[in-house]
Amino acid sequence: MPPLTIRVDDATRRALEELAASQRTNVSDLLRSQINSLLGREEEVGGRPAPVGLTKLQRQLLVQNHEILAKLSKDRHDIEYHESMIEVLQRGYTLEYEKEFGGIWEELSPENCRIVMDILDMFRVCGAAVEKLTKKERETLGEDNLRELSFGGFDGNDSVEIHMLGYVRHLVATGRWGEVSTRIDDKHDGGNSHAPMLVSYRRMVVTYRAVLKERREAGGGFSSVYDFSLDDLERIAKSA
Repeated sequence: MPPLTIRVDDATRRALEELAASQRTNVSDLLRSQINSLLGREEEVGGRPAPVGLTKLQRQLLVQNHEILAKLSKDRHDIEYHESMIEVLQRGYTLEYEKEFGGIWEELSPENCRIVMDILDMFRVCGAAVEKLTKKERETLGEDNLRELSFGGFDGNDSVEIHMLGYVRHLVATGRWGEVSTRIDDKHDGGNSHAPMLVSYRRMVVTYRAVLKERREAGGGFSSVYDFSLDDLERIAKSA
């Protein structure tokens, strides 16, 4: 790709470097991500594409797997499927490879995995802070802001977001971020928001990190840094 040069002052460069470091990426990838968002481009293509080609060794290993499975199976249709795939792989009918790899997704990049974790961390901290609010403070914050401070899932119609939703389900199923389980249950359509959420979440995470930085600089113990005030919560919610 051709390079694009942007001139900024030293303070802006330092701020970008700090933001990139906080999101575990570099400035180039951070800016590229924001440019893609502004242009409405997807950062990663989801789906289940089959490989264009396989080496003979890869094909032979897959053939051997199908031969073993065909011998072990007692189901006629299952045996016919394995025998069909043996022929496909031995003769290299590439258009038929989709039958072999139809259930294999494109990889969710490490960056996008970390973004999901950052989003869940943010909602965990905000959720804990909301739980400490009094009834009057909740009323002051308002239903709209309270809704924004709860994980709303990801868009099942977006190739990137549906992949992220799958990762959320995996994290919850393996004992991490269990508090999100009630937000991805049948009542909430498995976490399908039916609307794009990633851009809003990204804005919230940027504000969330800014709030954390300010609270750290203000001093206090570790726990107090995450003990967000009503103003902090409102600020994060309104950045959605």
